[in-house]
Amino acid sequence: MLLSFRVIYNKLYLYLILLILGCALCHTFVKPENIKWPYINGPRLEFYFSCLCLVIFSLCLFVKFRPINKIKINLIDILLSLSLVYIIVVRYFSHLYVLTDKVFLIFCLTILYLFLTRYISTINRQTRKLFYFGFAILILLSVFSSLCLGIFQKIGLLESNGFYFKITGQFDNPAKYSLYLSSCFPFILTILLFFPKKWLFAQLIPVSLTIVIISVFIVALTCCRSSWLGLIVSTIFLIFVRFNLKITFLTTGILLPIICLLVFFSLKFKQDSAFGRLTIWKVSYNMIKRQPVLGIGYGDFENQYNKYQASYFSESNQDKREVLLADTVRFAFNDFLQIFCEQGFVGLFLFTSLIIVSLRVKKIYQISDKTSQLLLIGSVSGLISIIFSGLFSYSFSSLSGQCMFYIYLSLISSVVLIYQPLIVFPIRYHFLLLAFFLFDISLIIFLYGQLSKQFFAYKKWAEPVLYIDTWQELQQLYPILNQDHEFIEEYTSLLIKDRRYKEAMAVLKESEPLFIKPILYINLGKCYYANRQLMEAEKCFMTSVNMIPNRFESRLNLAQFFFDSGEFIKCEAISNRIIIEKPKIPSYAIIAIKERATMLKALCENRLHRWH
Repeated sequence: MLLSFRVIYNKLYLYLILLILGCALCHTFVKPENIKWPYINGPRLEFYFSCLCLVIFSLCLFVKFRPINKIKINLIDILLSLSLVYIIVVRYFSHLYVLTDKVFLIFCLTILYLFLTRYISTINRQTRKLFYFGFAILILLSVFSSLCLGIFQKIGLLESNGFYFKITGQFDNPAKYSLYLSSCFPFILTILLFFPKKWLFAQLIPVSLTIVIISVFIVALTCCRSSWLGLIVSTIFLIFVRFNLKITFLTTGILLPIICLLVFFSLKFKQDSAFGRLTIWKVSYNMIKRQPVLGIGYGDFENQYNKYQASYFSESNQDKREVLLADTVRFAFNDFLQIFCEQGFVGLFLFTSLIIVSLRVKKIYQISDKTSQLLLIGSVSGLISIIFSGLFSYSFSSLSGQCMFYIYLSLISSVVLIYQPLIVFPIRYHFLLLAFFLFDISLIIFLYGQLSKQFFAYKKWAEPVLYIDTWQELQQLYPILNQDHEFIEEYTSLLIKDRRYKEAMAVLKESEPLFIKPILYINLGKCYYANRQLMEAEKCFMTSVNMIPNRFESRLNLAQFFFDSGEFIKCEAISNRIIIEKPKIPSYAIIAIKERATMLKALCENRLHRWH
C-alpha cells in the first residue's frame, strides 16, 4: 500500500511539474489585452507566474519517504550562483537600482534552473524517462503551434504582430521568432536522429520530422542570418555525435570554408544591416573602455548605449551612411560583447567559464542510461545553437532565448549531478527541510508581491485614455513603474503639458539613467528652458539630436529652442538642414515637420532682415 501510494505521488508530481514547465515554455503566446505593452509585459508576467507556481509546489519535493541526507553540487551550480551574486553586488555598490525587471528575471530563471536540476537529479530512471518524454511533447507542441502561426501569416490567413514584417509568429519581430525556432530545433532533431525505435519515443519521430522540415523553411523565410548560423552549427554537431565522427584536418578543411562562405554571403545579403552592426560594435567598444572591469551594470546596455552613441556622433565627422542607419539600439547584436559592456571582464569570464563547463561533458556521452545520454545531447546541441546565434544577434537578451538557455543548462547540470558531482557533503535532513521551508515561504511572498504589483500597475496604466488623461492618475503608479522608460515618457509629457515643469524635471533627473529615447532629453530640455536654464536646455536638445541624428523631430525641437531663445542664425541653419535632407522613411509626419521647419526658416529670415 505504501509503495503504491509512493508511485502515484511521484507520477502526480511529475505531471504537475510538466504542466508548470509547459506554462513557462508557452509564455511567448501570452498577450493579455488588458495590460500595457502586452507583447512585452504579457510573456514576462506569465513567466513570473510559472516560477511562482514552481516555488509553491517545490515544497512537495521534500515530502519523500527516503530523507535526503546529502547535497550534490557541480561547477555549473557554482558559476551560475556566482554570476547572480556578482550582478547584484556590482549594482548595489555602483549605487544603481538593484531590483530592476532584468535582475528580477535572472533571479527567477536561476530559481527555475535550481529547481529543475534538483528534481531531475533525484528521480529514478523510469521517472526520468517519463519526464524526458513529457518534455519532448511540450517542445513539439510549442514549436508546432508557433510554426502554424508563421505559416498562416505567410499565406495571409493571419496578420503578423509586426507592422513592417509579414512573418513574426507569436512575436512582434521575425528575429525573435527565428531565434526561438533555432533554439528548439536541435532538441527536436535529437529525437529524430537518436531515439531507438523500440522506445515509446518512436511515436514522436514522424511528428519530429515534419516539424524539422517546416522549421528549416520558416527560419529561411525570416531572413535572420544569425539563426541560420546557430541552426547549421548545431546540426553539424549532432551529425558528428550521431555517427561518432572526429574533428580531423579533413573535416576541418571541409567545414571551415563552408562556414566562412555562409558568413560572407550573410554579410552580402543585408549589407546595410551588417554595416549598422559594425557601428553598434564601435560604440560598444567605447562603453567597454569606460568600465572594462566591472561594466556599466547588468541590464543597463539599452539605457546607456544611446548616450554613448550621442557622444560618438558628436565627436566624429558623422559618416552619412552611419547617420542614416542609426536608430534606438537595445542590444549589442553580439551577446558576448553585450555581457562585456554590462558586466565587464569579470562577468564575461564567469559567463564564458559557464559555457565551457557546460559544453565539456563529452566524457559522459557514453553513459549506460540512454535517457540521460539523450537528454544531455539534446541540451548541449540546443545550447550550441543559442551561443552561435548570439554571435550576431541577441539570444541571451530575449526572454524566450534566456528561458531555453536556462532550461538546457538545468538538463545538462542534472545529468552531471547524477554522474559527475563536484562536491558531495552530508547534511541533516530535518535542518535542511526547515531551512528550505523558511526560504521557500519567503520566496513565495516576495515573488507574489512583485508579480501582483506589476500586473495591477500595468493593468491600471492600460485603462482607456478617458480615465488616464491627467498626471495625477499616473502619479499613483510612479513608485511601481519608475524603472519603465515608456511610463516616464508619458508621465513627464503630461506634467509638461500641464506646465508642471519643476515636478517633471525632478522625475526626469531621477530617471536620467533610463533615457534611451531622444524624447526624454527633449522633455528635460523643455523643463530647463521653462526655468531659463538655457545652457542645460541646449545641451539636452543637442544630445537628443546626436542620439539618433536621422530623426527630424529632435532637430525641429532644437530649431524651435533656438528660435524661442532668440538665436535666429542657428535656428535658420538647422531648419534649412531639415528642409534639404531626405528622410530615412517618408511619412506624413515628416512632411509636417518640414512644413514647420520652412515656417521657422521664414520667420528667422524676417527677424534677421529687420536687424540688418
